[in-house]
Amino acid sequence: MKIFARFPHTNLYTLLLLMACISLLWGCEDFFVSEADNVDYPGSESQLVVYSYISPQDTLLRVYVYRSRPYMQNFDDYIPVDGDAEVYMAKKGGDYVLFQYDEEHQAFIMPATELTIQANQYYQLKVETYDGDFAKAECYVPGFDVEEIEVSDPVHLQDQWGNSYFDVEWKLTIHKKGEKKYFFTGAYNLAYEISNVAGRIDTIGPFYSDSYIEKGTPIFTDTEGNTYSFRLRQWDQYSYPGYPGNGGYTKVDSLFIYVLQTDFHYFRFHKSVEDYFYYGDDFPFAENVHIYTNIEGALGTFGGYNKELFLAN
Repeated sequence: MKIFARFPHTNLYTLLLLMACISLLWGCEDFFVSEADNVDYPGSESQLVVYSYISPQDTLLRVYVYRSRPYMQNFDDYIPVDGDAEVYMAKKGGDYVLFQYDEEHQAFIMPATELTIQANQYYQLKVETYDGDFAKAECYVPGFDVEEIEVSDPVHLQDQWGNSYFDVEWKLTIHKKGEKKYFFTGAYNLAYEISNVAGRIDTIGPFYSDSYIEKGTPIFTDTEGNTYSFRLRQWDQYSYPGYPGNGGYTKVDSLFIYVLQTDFHYFRFHKSVEDYFYYGDDFPFAENVHIYTNIEGALGTFGGYNKELFLAN
């Protein structure tokens, strides 16, 4: 068994770390883009959508500003926000800093050197579009009250068809402090596709994807300082069919395990999204799940978190 410290800071590992940190937002972006683009309420009006998550580990702060597109609305009547807004953020009680729109990120950005995100502090966000929409929100960036993170050595195995995989387990022991705390843990893998078309070998990637957790509830709260256990199975190489005589495989290069301590807003939004997909069309008697929002004057979330990220293989 290994007790992991913070991720090593070599140049290669730092690059992988930054890429993996960015990937933590991709799922949320996909949700907002897909769900807010077709709000299933005929006759409803377009609404402003704002979301941002901040942490002390950030090197670049990002705020995403969209408009929802109601169901059946004509695209000609849809006016995106793009950079037509002013976005400000500040530590509570401090001066607001103006963000700049960046086409590459399709977000309003600010280097963290211009606005340092500190643990155990509140932050405020405000957005005003050129069309007169106004939104504001507040979040809290917590400390990191995890006493110990214990990660097992990967156990490498192979199935009957020659595909290889490995199992990884980890445990979190929370500091006992009495107040309710919020956590989110999981894993991402960095992989490449190796294609073989007519004898030509090509490498496609890298790309990130979620690693499925077989044991444990990844979004949870704690008040008593308990220990929580998790396990995942990751295929590190598997084949996929190609055209007759061709083919290839996917090779997982690295597996990252992350542990986040979050504020209530981050926790509540991600829990509502998890429930939204879990109680979807598969269970006809489920009640409607309302996606959590803490943005006044808009849809979306503004949340804070503190994290540790580990290379597990």
